Amino acid sequence: MPTEFEGGLTRVTLVNDGDDDHHAMFIRLGDTVTAEDVDAAAANPDFGPMIGLGDILGGPNGAVPGGGRSTVILDLAPGDYVVVCVIPDADGVPHYIHGMIAPLTVTESASALEAPDSALTVELVDFDFDHLPAEIPSGQQVWEVVNVGQEPHELVVVQIAPGVPFAVIEGIFGGAPAPAATPGHDKSESHEMDEASPAAEMAASPAAMGPPFVTVAGIAPMNPGFTNWLVLDLEPGEYFAICFIPSPAMG
Repeated sequence: MPTEFEGGLTRVTLVNDGDDDHHAMFIRLGDTVTAEDVDAAAANPDFGPMIGLGDILGGPNGAVPGGGRSTVILDLAPGDYVVVCVIPDADGVPHYIHGMIAPLTVTESASALEAPDSALTVELVDFDFDHLPAEIPSGQQVWEVVNVGQEPHELVVVQIAPGVPFAVIEGIFGGAPAPAATPGHDKSESHEMDEASPAAEMAASPAAMGPPFVTVAGIAPMNPGFTNWLVLDLEPGEYFAICFIPSPAMG
């Protein structure tokens, strides 16, 4: 990835050429953060200091290993950033410990871009996904995703294998990950989402768990008050949405 580019609304695509799940989480460093602070956080397997470096702005998430892609549009203010992956490996070690951290400088934009047209707006709340329809059309679309909660949240869109009942998914996660939109239909009613799972930690992800589902897209963790636009191309089928971030207050 480049080390410097203009800010403003920016389209970012993550191509996952690895064998594990990855995301690209953008952190705008606080004004008092030093290079030594970044180095210390990058050497600490506890990702708390990493996400404490500044504002977490989201980024692409959910690209399936082996060449999968995930695209988001996010609004980048000028400043110094790091782009990291905090998803852990099989031993629970965050990927940034293995080198998945990159510095980035964002400069002033020469021209202002308008926000993309969105098919729907999903609000991330504590602990739910508001205004995510139960059924939506398949195909290309953009979702505006806004964190209106009090804690960091992410949104991962996961496709369920054909013929697998949602009860199987609930059993795997030990709780109630929420059934997301079903592409292939056009129905605008809202669907209130249940809390993903008390065990929904940033210690696993759907693709790492294998069948009967696979991640297709998503937005990396972002702090309250921030917005990403998720670019999707959904096949007809059954899906669910989930957030893997543990609550700082509830665990």
